[in-house]
Amino acid sequence: MPKPPPRLNPKSPKLGQSPGRGISPARPGKPREIKDLLSRSGLAQAANTFKGQQRDWRDFFAEKLEPRLLEAIVHYVERDDTLTLHASSASWAARLRFALPDLTDEAKAFRPTVKKFVVKIQPVAASTGART
Repeated sequence: MPKPPPRLNPKSPKLGQSPGRGISPARPGKPREIKDLLSRSGLAQAANTFKGQQRDWRDFFAEKLEPRLLEAIVHYVERDDTLTLHASSASWAARLRFALPDLTDEAKAFRPTVKKFVVKIQPVAASTGART
């Protein structure tokens, strides 16, 4: 009766000894830090850019909108030539839609690349962290 094929057991001392099996030993050296991996992938730069845009738009709208309406804006997403404002509820989104046309010229002067403004409602699951 033939022997069964070897199972992949990480605790086995024979793991890297058999070159014909396609199992390679772990790489020597110390593990890499997360910040090094993120800096190579460009995710850290993208996150910093996104945070900077959030801060810039919040500062811009802080001077122009009433404080309660400003607090209702959950976050800003600037993609291509569109700025999307996410409001915390439908009523705040409606108020924001009425206030936005007065500010479009100033916003275009602030950031000339933005041509269109969209107001969306932030889903409850996204603001609470619940799964849908």
